Amino acid sequence: MKIGYRLAIAPIPKMHQRFVLATNATHRPSALTAGAACSQVALAAIQGLNQKLEELTKAKDAAIAELRRALVEFTQLVKAQNSE
Repeated sequence: MKIGYRLAIAPIPKMHQRFVLATNATHRPSALTAGAACSQVALAAIQGLNQKLEELTKAKDAAIAELRRALVEFTQLVKAQNSE
């Protein structure tokens, strides 16, 4: 069980190092730099999710419009057949 625990948390420090590598004038990682890098990553993730949401919304709206057109056509067909 301990091995699984160590494996589960091992990638986290490596991932964190990627964003903390930016350094200040004395070449020591800066907490501010790490925070800014994490904020940039979070912003990029949010923007990506927003883009995906917009794409899905457009596809949904197009499907709804097509269904409405089909419903109108079907309704007109039924009315025409009932009036005969």
